[in-house]
Amino acid sequence: MADYKDAFVSEPGTLGVEGVFGIVPPQGAFSISENDFRAPSLAHFANRRMSKMSVDEVDLLEAAEEEVKHRRLRPLKELELLDTKIQAADKALAESGGFMRALGATLRRYNVSMPAVTVEYRNLTVRTDALMGSAGLPTVGNSLLSFMKGLVCMKQKTVDHAILDKLSGVIRPGRPTLLLGPPASGKSTLLKVLAGRYRNGNNLRITGELLYNGCTQNEFVVERTAAYVDQHDNHIPILSVIETLEFAHTCQLGTHGDGFNLPAELRKAARDARERGNQIEPPKTDGMTDEDMLKLLDETFGSGVNTLGAMRVMGISHCANTPVGDAMLRGVSGGERKRVTTAEMLVGARRVLLLDEISTGLDSATLYSISDVLCNACRLFNVTMVVSLLQPAPEVYNLFDDVILMSAGHVTFHGPVGQALPFYESLGFVRPPRKDVPSFLQEVATASGQHELAGSALKARMRKESQSPPPQQQQQKEQQEQEQQQQPQQQEQRQQRGESEEELGCSTGSNWLLSPDRVVEAYWSSDAGREMTALLSKRFDKATGNRYALVRRRYALTALEALVVVVRRQMLLVLRDQALMIGRLVQVIVIGLITGSLFLQLDHDVRSSRQFFSVAFLAVMFMAMGAMPVVPVTMATKGVWFKHRAACFYPPWCHALGANLAQVPASMVDSMVYSIIVYFMVGFHTSAGQFFLFYLVMASFAICSTVLFSNRNLGAHGGQCPSAP
Repeated sequence: MADYKDAFVSEPGTLGVEGVFGIVPPQGAFSISENDFRAPSLAHFANRRMSKMSVDEVDLLEAAEEEVKHRRLRPLKELELLDTKIQAADKALAESGGFMRALGATLRRYNVSMPAVTVEYRNLTVRTDALMGSAGLPTVGNSLLSFMKGLVCMKQKTVDHAILDKLSGVIRPGRPTLLLGPPASGKSTLLKVLAGRYRNGNNLRITGELLYNGCTQNEFVVERTAAYVDQHDNHIPILSVIETLEFAHTCQLGTHGDGFNLPAELRKAARDARERGNQIEPPKTDGMTDEDMLKLLDETFGSGVNTLGAMRVMGISHCANTPVGDAMLRGVSGGERKRVTTAEMLVGARRVLLLDEISTGLDSATLYSISDVLCNACRLFNVTMVVSLLQPAPEVYNLFDDVILMSAGHVTFHGPVGQALPFYESLGFVRPPRKDVPSFLQEVATASGQHELAGSALKARMRKESQSPPPQQQQQKEQQEQEQQQQPQQQEQRQQRGESEEELGCSTGSNWLLSPDRVVEAYWSSDAGREMTALLSKRFDKATGNRYALVRRRYALTALEALVVVVRRQMLLVLRDQALMIGRLVQVIVIGLITGSLFLQLDHDVRSSRQFFSVAFLAVMFMAMGAMPVVPVTMATKGVWFKHRAACFYPPWCHALGANLAQVPASMVDSMVYSIIVYFMVGFHTSAGQFFLFYLVMASFAICSTVLFSNRNLGAHGGQCPSAP
């Protein structure tokens, strides 16, 4: 099972990432499907590069040819065989910079465009009701006070707070964009709004315009079009890395992929070029012609191993069979777990990538390698990508084409990375000789950083302005005083708002040397601002968009397919939790023996009838309470379920039904063991029909209690994907 996107080495110098962005449907559900490394492909590479390979490499390829005949291989063995083919493919195209560069050059020569998404947002504003002062702190006292006020229908004192304030911009495909800003500047909120994770509610008000290829969010499913990588690592700890990624791959692509067929598009473009008589001279790629490349694409496209490609790109292929783990279960390291979080969304063939703080737990070399691969893939395959990083190294900063700088809910700069530093220097800020550009941009977006980095001319100008305010500021001050005299209630609200903003740390007043509003105003007058204004004035034409760019189906899997995938995963979780299974079985046996010994061989007369009722009551209550262990299991996976629901992996009812169906076999076994012990020790009527009726009652109570405890603790199964039309 080979894939053209995996025919490369994901080293920092190569562009081995096409497999991450998919265009590849999976084969099978959840587990890796049967392997089909095609021997002709290996022979093709071996013959082509025989003269340039050592004897050991040729022997290795021949051994791999023999090994591919075994169709069911372990994931790690599949990865080793795939590495052999990757090395052969890259060596075959070494002079062209690897297979991916050669493929990108071929696509450009034949004008084959990948599905792309242009994201436009105009006057995007996010406001919420923020609690005033210490009331917003998550303490026990505040929680009790909030609960008591809710009981008596008392509203808490809140103020209107702007998280994002009138943002406008265009994020273009094929241009990797870096999102910078200090903590609490609104970076995560912006990414979540762009990804459709936030919608209008009681305490959250979103206004403005957000378009994908000129379409509103009601015209397509934004959760399946855009991949959002959260800051938090929520995974099922007992699943291995490859199982986690395969499950995400299956749920995001389904069994039919996204409909885009790259080999067919490339073959059609080549045929059209020949019919028009255009003689396109292919570059020299070690003797590999366009026809050879098309054959390789036909062999590898759609084989469904882009999960392994994502693992190689993220540097986690060595821990494919290692449990993800958590604080209670030993697994991969924290940095590797963060890379699993990123790879989980990269395997879904999303056209928009919104990555939030992916540098957590990564060293500088690993971050550079991952960023280099992602940025190059973004350019080659026209992906729309925004990556939020906290104080990246200068080498990582220079990998990106555009940068968005946020400050206190405002976008103070959005343009090419080379224009960010000159823009702030034109405002009067000075970068110290030993401070790199990313650190300078991070600090200049804060009030304290402005005072440290401001030049003498800027400080003198601001002192002069503070002593004699401009006429515009004086006019605004008089207008505010007039409004306060006319409307005393609005005056009180402004005072409260000013106090609350100071307490919340959202200072927008005298602490700033240049307030974010003034920096934004200066940005729109700069070269980058004028270029962005021109992009905003020209709206995207829906007719020119690729029909495969936007996903319009709510879920990739059908209802039955989703149910099968979820049940298979839940059954795997149940079987792997051996401690719980053995503990429940021992508990059933012990309690059954205790119950049977207390009511040992009761007489079948009227005087013993109440004791029979007591036994039946104890049995029913034990079966009901025996389902309590599902509560911690459900709570432990609740964060994973919320993440999957937000990304539209499968319908909510599939998760509820799948989790319950997976517990049915265990409940049936427990009920059978308990029924056999209690029924015959107590001395119930020795009839097959009555025994199985007793067993049916016990099993029914066990299953119903399991459903009750699991679904009650999930509590969110009724929710639907918010963007689904």
